[in-house]
Formats: sequence, structure tokens, C-alpha cells
Amino acid sequence: GHSHMIYNAYGPRRVRVIDSEFEDCPGDYVRFRDRSDFGVIKGSTFTATSNYHNATPPFISVPQFNSRGPGHPRGERYETFGTHFLVFNNVFRYPANRDTTGRRYVLLLDHRGFNPPGLSHLMTPEEGAILESGGKQERLDLLQRNTGLDLRRIRVFNNRIENETHRLVFGSFPAYGAEDTGWRGFVPLDDLLNDSLPDAKEMQKLRRLFGLPD
Repeated sequence: GHSHMIYNAYGPRRVRVIDSEFEDCPGDYVRFRDRSDFGVIKGSTFTATSNYHNATPPFISVPQFNSRGPGHPRGERYETFGTHFLVFNNVFRYPANRDTTGRRYVLLLDHRGFNPPGLSHLMTPEEGAILESGGKQERLDLLQRNTGLDLRRIRVFNNRIENETHRLVFGSFPAYGAEDTGWRGFVPLDDLLNDSLPDAKEMQKLRRLFGLPD
């Protein structure tokens, strides 16, 4: 009831999902967890019919689970976000019927647990208010400062997307005994999505950066 189709974790780089088809996963379809970076999803089709477990989970997620914070008897261990992703020329299709469980997110950036050293993924009420209603640059700066996420480096373009709730969402929740700093939840960031179509020169740079053939 909560399995995933592709689960990358703990630092793999340049994992590429190309020309693939996915249908009806009860959990996230593709995960890039904890330092999984330079992931590529290209030319693939993701379909949620809601016929399996009535589920419509996120198609792509970038999660971290910081369950071992300061003073943990087994030692501290912290997960952080990967910061470079390339998602283009895909089809993402949720069912037209919206009476289903789950979240119709194309891309979810999600944190649970303690703050990694030097970062503040758990937001204060003031920071949460900025995420929810601040100006575009203000929100970009807050995410980069608190979480290390530079949304300019997450490229999502030339995709066909049907019946989604949101294309980009950030979530953060205290868990595993982490202190609640005053804000928790999911916040849509659709207007911060870097969906600009690159010209030929920029596309060549992206191919080199992500190790894609011409």
C-alpha cells in the first residue's frame, strides 16, 4: 500500500530515467532521497488512474528523513537535499476524477525530522508566512538560505501535465522527536518552478552537466 517504483537514496549521482512508462504506484513513483543528485527524468510517461489503492501520490519526490538528531544513542546522521534535477519531455497524467486519496504533485521536496547542521528546514511562523505568501525572490532566497535548495537548478520543462493539483510543492514537518519550531505543512511553489525552455546553447550545457549524450 505504500511501495515505490524507483527509490534512489544516500548519494547516487546521475541516475537517469529515460523513455520509461509508469502506471498506478501506491507510493511516490520515483524518489531521489538524501544527496541523490543530478537525477534525470526524460521522455517518460507517468499515469495514475487511481484504480490501484485509489492512490494519486507524487510522481517525483526529493525527500529526506532525519530521524537521528543530536544525542541519538546510535550517533547522529543527517540527510540533505540533492540540488540538481532535469525533468523534460515527459507526460504526467492524473485522472480527471479528483475524488481520490493522495496528493497530485508532479514534484515534491519534502523534509521530516531534525534540522541538518547549518540548515533550518523546520520553519518559524514568520518563515512559514513568507513561504506561503511572500514575494517570489523572497521565497527563493529563504529556501536557498534555510535548505540549500536553489530552485534555478531544478529544471522542469516541455512536459505535458494533466489534472495535477500542483507542479511543485515544498513540505516540512518535525518528526522523530525534533522540536516544533512553529510552522509545518505543504506549500505550493508553482510560480517558482524553473520551466523556461533552454535554447540550443543552454541545452548543450545541461547535457554536459547531467552527463546526457547529444
